[in-house]
Amino acid sequence: GLAADEFSVRWSGMIEAPATGLYQLQTLSDDGVRVWVDGQLLIDNWTAHAVTSNSTGALSWQAGQRRTITIEYQEFRGLSTMQLRWQTPGSSQYVAVPIDRLYPSASGSGLSGAYFNNPRLQGAPVSLRTEGINFEWPVAPAGVPVPADGFSVRWSGLIEAPTTGTYALQTLSDDGVRVWLDGQLVIDNWTAHAPVYDTTAPLFWSAGQRRVLTVEYQELGGPGTAQLRWQTPAQSGFTLVPTERLYPAATGTGLRGAYFSNPNLQGQPVLTRTEPVDFFWYLEPSPALPADGFSVRWSGLIEAPSTGTYQLQTLTDDGVRVWIDGQLVINNWTPHAPTLDTAAPLIWGAGERHTIQIDYQEIGGPGTAKLLWRTPDSPSVSAVPVERFYADPGPPR
Repeated sequence: GLAADEFSVRWSGMIEAPATGLYQLQTLSDDGVRVWVDGQLLIDNWTAHAVTSNSTGALSWQAGQRRTITIEYQEFRGLSTMQLRWQTPGSSQYVAVPIDRLYPSASGSGLSGAYFNNPRLQGAPVSLRTEGINFEWPVAPAGVPVPADGFSVRWSGLIEAPTTGTYALQTLSDDGVRVWLDGQLVIDNWTAHAPVYDTTAPLFWSAGQRRVLTVEYQELGGPGTAQLRWQTPAQSGFTLVPTERLYPAATGTGLRGAYFSNPNLQGQPVLTRTEPVDFFWYLEPSPALPADGFSVRWSGLIEAPSTGTYQLQTLTDDGVRVWIDGQLVINNWTPHAPTLDTAAPLIWGAGERHTIQIDYQEIGGPGTAKLLWRTPDSPSVSAVPVERFYADPGPPR
């Protein structure tokens, strides 16, 4: 869809350092090129030219740190060249930046908004939609069956940092507002009030890091206002949090469960369904299966609600095996009474999804198969919620 001459490209996203130290970025281009890192223009050769190298000054980087990067390129006539290269700590040469160190731009679509026709977030929501938080309502919200006065909203999901550094969140609200970040209440002004700003304490964030966010709002009387704002490391003031930095709450519906009429996962499954792993069977799971001597393979993705240390645990009667990202983390493939098996701790980031496979066999007597976890937000063990499971559409492995 492009001509050989007279075209242009803009690449944007994040670039990640493999090690701590000093880096230099370099472009090799024919023709024009510009490069911004964390909003700073570091290479600027927006001219028609033969193949030319342009380099930045030294950049101090921490291992695993991600920085925002934008590269603009223009091709005029003749042959075209565009390469992004770097010199890493301990190296005297420039090499192409590996693809696994480059990440796409933010692609969020907003938070999950649940609207209630009362000011107390009670009952079932009357409307659900995905959106940013930037509202001034002189009357009732358009398209939502709530009164002009006396409604409430809960927005939930993830918020993503574009760069590493110190942030602050801020709300502009009329009336009540509460904000939780990674389960911590950071703004609490659940009162009737005219438009007012409420601001968190400083928050340190790494580039690309996603945190769990919940915002609750109530409209009590008169015009309503609800805005979510932030101050980023690159700003001296507050601006609206862009929609593309907000991601909806988990909406998983379970893992893909493939049931076999034998205890060894052999042959073709006789039943396939999407479900959480939280079962106690006195009888067979389905008329298509025997009460004893069946097996199940659940597969898909498991999602972390917040950043920190997780520990997975199974409660089974009988055999069980669990793989995370292809690594066997629980292995008790034996007949046994109800038994807890615990995996080693795992460090996960908020919103990260990891592949999971659980194999289970029922040999005799009542059957039990439960997947539990301990999360950074809870010291106690609980069942993994269904909304944190995403089914794998492919065949069982």
